[in-house]
Amino acid sequence: MDNKNNKQVYNIGPVSYIWHKIFVDNNIPAGGAVIEVAPGHEPKICHALSLLRFKGCLFLIEPDAVAAAHALSAYRRILPDACVWAIVKPLQDVRVGMDVPVGVDALVASHPFDDMVIAAILKRPSFFSEEMKERVIISASSHALYDTMRDGDYTVGTIKTVAVWKKCVSRLKPNLFIASQYPSRTLYLKKLLKRQSSGFAVLAQLKKFYKDFLVERDYPTFGFKGESRWWIVVDKRSSKLVPTGFSTLA
Repeated sequence: MDNKNNKQVYNIGPVSYIWHKIFVDNNIPAGGAVIEVAPGHEPKICHALSLLRFKGCLFLIEPDAVAAAHALSAYRRILPDACVWAIVKPLQDVRVGMDVPVGVDALVASHPFDDMVIAAILKRPSFFSEEMKERVIISASSHALYDTMRDGDYTVGTIKTVAVWKKCVSRLKPNLFIASQYPSRTLYLKKLLKRQSSGFAVLAQLKKFYKDFLVERDYPTFGFKGESRWWIVVDKRSSKLVPTGFSTLA
Protein backbone atom coordinates (compact mmCIF):
# COMPACT_ATOMS: atom_id res chain seq x y z
CA MET A 1 0.00 0.00 0.00
CA ASP A 2 1.18 3.52 -0.82
CA ASN A 3 1.45 5.45 2.41
CA LYS A 4 1.36 9.09 1.31
CA ASN A 5 2.86 10.31 4.56
CA ASN A 6 6.24 8.74 3.83
CA LYS A 7 5.84 7.94 0.13
CA GLN A 8 6.95 4.35 0.58
CA VAL A 9 5.09 1.16 -0.21
CA TYR A 10 4.20 -1.10 2.70
CA ASN A 11 2.38 -4.41 2.81
CA ILE A 12 -0.36 -3.69 5.33
CA GLY A 13 -2.17 -6.76 6.64
CA PRO A 14 -5.87 -7.04 7.55
CA VAL A 15 -5.28 -6.80 11.32
CA SER A 16 -3.85 -3.31 10.85
CA TYR A 17 -7.07 -2.30 9.12
CA ILE A 18 -9.06 -3.58 12.10
CA TRP A 19 -6.90 -1.48 14.39
CA HIS A 20 -7.38 1.53 12.15
CA LYS A 21 -11.15 1.04 12.18
CA ILE A 22 -11.14 0.84 15.98
CA PHE A 23 -8.99 3.97 16.20
CA VAL A 24 -11.38 5.88 13.94
CA ASP A 25 -14.54 4.60 15.64
CA ASN A 26 -13.15 5.59 19.05
CA ASN A 27 -11.93 9.01 17.91
CA ILE A 28 -8.24 8.64 18.65
CA PRO A 29 -6.70 11.94 17.51
CA ALA A 30 -4.00 11.91 14.83
CA GLY A 31 -2.01 14.34 16.95
CA GLY A 32 -2.53 12.57 20.25
CA ALA A 33 -0.36 10.52 22.61
CA VAL A 34 -0.32 6.72 22.44
CA ILE A 35 1.50 4.04 24.42
CA GLU A 36 2.02 0.67 22.75
CA VAL A 37 3.06 -2.33 24.82
CA ALA A 38 5.20 -5.11 23.33
CA PRO A 39 5.30 -4.09 19.65
CA GLY A 40 7.79 -6.88 18.97
CA HIS A 41 8.81 -7.41 15.35
CA GLU A 42 5.44 -6.86 13.65
CA PRO A 43 4.28 -3.24 13.16
CA LYS A 44 0.54 -3.99 13.02
CA ILE A 45 -0.40 -1.01 15.18
CA CYS A 46 2.19 1.17 13.48
CA HIS A 47 0.58 0.56 10.10
CA ALA A 48 -2.83 1.36 11.60
CA LEU A 49 -1.47 4.65 12.89
CA SER A 50 0.00 5.40 9.46
CA LEU A 51 -3.48 4.95 7.96
CA LEU A 52 -4.66 7.43 10.60
CA ARG A 53 -1.87 9.80 9.44
CA PHE A 54 -0.62 9.85 13.00
CA LYS A 55 1.70 12.73 13.88
CA GLY A 56 1.53 12.69 17.64
CA CYS A 57 3.70 11.11 20.34
CA LEU A 58 4.15 7.35 20.50
CA PHE A 59 5.83 5.48 23.35
CA LEU A 60 6.88 1.86 22.75
CA ILE A 61 7.28 -0.33 25.84
CA GLU A 62 9.30 -3.41 24.91
CA PRO A 63 11.50 -5.46 27.30
CA ASP A 64 13.40 -7.24 24.51
CA ALA A 65 16.25 -4.93 23.46
CA VAL A 66 16.53 -6.45 19.97
CA ALA A 67 12.79 -6.15 19.36
CA ALA A 68 12.77 -2.61 20.77
CA ALA A 69 15.53 -1.47 18.40
CA HIS A 70 13.77 -3.10 15.45
CA ALA A 71 10.43 -1.53 16.34
CA LEU A 72 11.89 1.93 16.94
CA SER A 73 13.60 1.93 13.55
CA ALA A 74 10.52 0.65 11.72
CA TYR A 75 8.08 2.98 13.47
CA ARG A 76 10.19 6.07 12.84
CA ARG A 77 10.43 5.12 9.18
CA ILE A 78 6.71 4.41 8.77
CA LEU A 79 5.58 7.37 10.91
CA PRO A 80 7.99 10.15 9.89
CA ASP A 81 5.76 12.92 11.27
CA ALA A 82 5.38 11.33 14.71
CA CYS A 83 7.68 11.47 17.72
CA VAL A 84 8.53 7.88 18.67
CA TRP A 85 10.42 6.69 21.75
CA ALA A 86 11.26 3.22 23.01
CA ILE A 87 11.31 2.25 26.68
CA VAL A 88 13.27 -0.99 27.03
CA LYS A 89 11.62 -2.34 30.16
CA PRO A 90 8.92 -4.81 31.19
CA LEU A 91 5.56 -3.12 31.59
CA GLN A 92 5.61 -3.51 35.37
CA ASP A 93 8.93 -1.62 35.62
CA VAL A 94 7.88 1.45 33.63
CA ARG A 95 7.96 4.67 35.67
CA VAL A 96 4.72 6.56 35.10
CA GLY A 97 5.33 10.28 34.79
CA MET A 98 9.00 9.71 33.96
CA ASP A 99 9.29 7.06 31.24
CA VAL A 100 5.77 7.69 29.95
CA PRO A 101 3.12 10.34 30.62
CA VAL A 102 -0.14 9.92 32.51
CA GLY A 103 -3.50 10.28 30.77
CA VAL A 104 -2.57 9.38 27.19
CA ASP A 105 -5.23 9.05 24.52
CA ALA A 106 -4.73 5.31 24.21
CA LEU A 107 -2.85 2.39 25.73
CA VAL A 108 -2.68 -0.32 23.06
CA ALA A 109 -1.20 -3.77 22.50
CA SER A 110 -1.44 -6.30 19.68
CA HIS A 111 -1.69 -9.92 20.83
CA PRO A 112 0.43 -9.37 23.98
CA PHE A 113 -1.09 -11.59 26.62
CA ASP A 114 0.35 -15.03 25.81
CA ASP A 115 3.82 -13.47 25.42
CA MET A 116 3.52 -11.85 28.83
CA VAL A 117 2.42 -15.10 30.46
CA ILE A 118 5.48 -16.85 29.03
CA ALA A 119 7.69 -13.92 30.06
CA ALA A 120 6.35 -14.18 33.62
CA ILE A 121 7.31 -17.86 33.65
CA LEU A 122 10.71 -17.67 31.95
CA LYS A 123 11.93 -14.21 33.01
CA ARG A 124 14.05 -14.12 29.83
CA PRO A 125 13.26 -11.04 27.69
CA SER A 126 15.41 -12.15 24.73
CA PHE A 127 13.44 -15.40 24.32
CA PHE A 128 10.93 -13.91 21.89
CA SER A 129 13.54 -12.54 19.48
CA GLU A 130 15.20 -15.96 19.55
CA GLU A 131 11.85 -17.68 18.99
CA MET A 132 11.00 -15.30 16.15
CA LYS A 133 13.76 -16.85 14.04
CA GLU A 134 12.02 -20.23 14.18
CA ARG A 135 8.94 -19.07 12.25
CA VAL A 136 6.38 -21.90 12.40
CA ILE A 137 8.83 -24.72 13.14
CA ILE A 138 9.61 -25.07 16.82
CA SER A 139 13.25 -25.87 17.59
CA ALA A 140 14.32 -28.75 19.81
CA SER A 141 15.59 -26.34 22.46
CA SER A 142 12.33 -24.36 22.51
CA HIS A 143 10.32 -27.58 22.58
CA ALA A 144 12.31 -28.78 25.59
CA LEU A 145 11.79 -25.43 27.30
CA TYR A 146 8.02 -25.53 26.82
CA ASP A 147 7.97 -29.10 28.11
CA THR A 148 9.28 -27.84 31.46
CA MET A 149 6.26 -25.55 31.90
CA ARG A 150 3.49 -27.09 33.98
CA ASP A 151 -0.18 -26.14 34.27
CA GLY A 152 0.61 -24.39 37.54
CA ASP A 153 3.22 -22.25 35.79
CA TYR A 154 0.65 -21.08 33.25
CA THR A 155 -1.83 -20.35 36.05
CA VAL A 156 0.68 -18.23 37.94
CA GLY A 157 1.79 -16.52 34.73
CA THR A 158 -1.81 -15.68 33.90
CA ILE A 159 -2.48 -14.25 37.36
CA LYS A 160 0.67 -12.12 37.20
CA THR A 161 -0.13 -10.84 33.72
CA VAL A 162 -3.66 -9.81 34.66
CA ALA A 163 -2.34 -8.04 37.76
CA VAL A 164 0.27 -6.14 35.72
CA TRP A 165 -2.35 -4.86 33.28
CA LYS A 166 -4.76 -3.81 36.03
CA LYS A 167 -2.02 -1.88 37.79
CA CYS A 168 -0.81 -0.38 34.51
CA VAL A 169 -4.24 0.90 33.51
CA SER A 170 -4.79 2.25 37.01
CA ARG A 171 -1.53 4.20 37.04
CA LEU A 172 -1.46 5.38 33.42
CA LYS A 173 -5.13 6.45 33.35
CA PRO A 174 -5.47 6.24 29.55
CA ASN A 175 -8.63 7.45 27.86
CA LEU A 176 -8.74 4.11 26.05
CA PHE A 177 -7.21 0.71 26.68
CA ILE A 178 -7.30 -1.50 23.58
CA ALA A 179 -5.76 -4.94 23.05
CA SER A 180 -6.27 -7.93 20.79
CA GLN A 181 -5.78 -11.64 21.49
CA TYR A 182 -7.18 -13.67 18.59
CA PRO A 183 -6.22 -17.30 17.78
CA SER A 184 -2.67 -17.44 16.45
CA ARG A 185 -1.97 -19.68 13.47
CA THR A 186 1.70 -19.81 14.43
CA LEU A 187 0.95 -21.06 17.94
CA TYR A 188 -1.48 -23.60 16.47
CA LEU A 189 1.10 -24.92 14.00
CA LYS A 190 3.69 -25.12 16.77
CA LYS A 191 1.11 -26.96 18.92
CA LEU A 192 1.62 -24.46 21.74
CA LEU A 193 -1.99 -24.80 22.83
CA LYS A 194 -1.39 -24.06 26.52
CA ARG A 195 0.33 -20.82 25.58
CA GLN A 196 -2.56 -19.96 23.26
CA SER A 197 -5.10 -20.70 25.99
CA SER A 198 -3.21 -18.62 28.54
CA GLY A 199 -3.60 -15.54 26.33
CA PHE A 200 -7.33 -16.15 26.06
CA ALA A 201 -7.56 -16.55 29.84
CA VAL A 202 -5.93 -13.16 30.42
CA LEU A 203 -8.27 -11.53 27.90
CA ALA A 204 -11.34 -13.11 29.50
CA GLN A 205 -10.34 -12.03 33.01
CA LEU A 206 -9.63 -8.46 31.94
CA LYS A 207 -12.93 -8.23 30.05
CA LYS A 208 -14.75 -9.50 33.13
CA PHE A 209 -12.96 -7.00 35.36
CA TYR A 210 -13.73 -4.07 33.05
CA LYS A 211 -17.22 -5.24 32.05
CA ASP A 212 -18.81 -1.87 32.85
CA PHE A 213 -16.20 -0.05 30.77
CA LEU A 214 -16.28 -2.20 27.62
CA VAL A 215 -17.06 -1.11 24.08
CA GLU A 216 -18.08 -4.26 22.18
CA ARG A 217 -18.25 -4.00 18.40
CA ASP A 218 -17.82 -6.62 15.69
CA TYR A 219 -16.07 -5.97 12.38
CA PRO A 220 -17.35 -8.88 10.24
CA THR A 221 -15.73 -7.52 7.08
CA PHE A 222 -12.38 -8.65 8.48
CA GLY A 223 -13.35 -12.25 9.29
CA PHE A 224 -12.99 -13.97 12.65
CA LYS A 225 -10.21 -11.63 13.80
CA GLY A 226 -12.72 -8.79 13.66
CA GLU A 227 -15.02 -10.44 16.21
CA SER A 228 -15.32 -8.50 19.46
CA ARG A 229 -14.62 -11.61 21.55
CA TRP A 230 -10.94 -11.36 20.56
CA TRP A 231 -10.62 -7.70 21.57
CA ILE A 232 -10.84 -5.59 24.68
CA VAL A 233 -11.75 -1.93 24.28
CA VAL A 234 -12.05 -0.06 27.57
CA ASP A 235 -13.28 3.53 27.30
CA LYS A 236 -13.09 5.68 30.42
CA ARG A 237 -14.50 8.71 28.60
CA SER A 238 -18.03 7.33 28.59
CA SER A 239 -20.55 9.15 30.76
CA LYS A 240 -21.59 5.87 32.36
CA LEU A 241 -18.18 5.44 33.96
CA VAL A 242 -17.27 6.51 37.46
CA PRO A 243 -13.90 8.37 37.46
CA THR A 244 -12.75 6.60 40.62
CA GLY A 245 -13.13 3.23 38.91
CA PHE A 246 -9.58 3.34 37.61
CA SER A 247 -8.06 4.56 40.86
CA THR A 248 -9.29 1.56 42.85
CA LEU A 249 -7.37 -1.05 40.84
CA ALA A 250 -4.45 -2.82 42.47
